[in-house]
Amino acid sequence: LFIKFPALPIFQPSDAEWMTDSQSTLTTVYGWTSVAALALFVGIVFGGSIFLAFQSVCKNIYEPSTRDQMIDFSGIQDMFGYVPQVKFGGYAYPWLCCDIDDIAEDLVGWNADYDENNLIYD
Repeated sequence: LFIKFPALPIFQPSDAEWMTDSQSTLTTVYGWTSVAALALFVGIVFGGSIFLAFQSVCKNIYEPSTRDQMIDFSGIQDMFGYVPQVKFGGYAYPWLCCDIDDIAEDLVGWNADYDENNLIYD
C-alpha cells in the first residue's frame, strides 16, 4: 500500500500524465497547503499534550497536594521501623531475618537477645 499524500503531480504515473501546467501548479499548491493544514490541526489538537509532556521532562511542575505535618518519625515512641522478621509458633519472639548491628534497637519493636532470635546466626 503506497499512500499518495500530499497530492502532488510527482505521484502521477509517468505513462499517464494528463494535467496541464496550470493544473500541475494548482495541484502542487493544494498539496502543500493540505500538509500545512494537517500540521496545524495536529498542532492544535495534540500540541498542548505534547508541550506538557516535554515540559514535565525539562521542568519540575509537580505541586504536592499535602503539607508537612512537622512530626518526626523518631519522635513517636510507639512507631517501629520495618525489620524483616518471621513468627513461628512456640517461640516468644519472632525470628529476625537480617543483620541489625547498624539498626537502632528501639526500631525492632521488642526487647530480647537479638542474636539468639536472628536467623543469620542459625
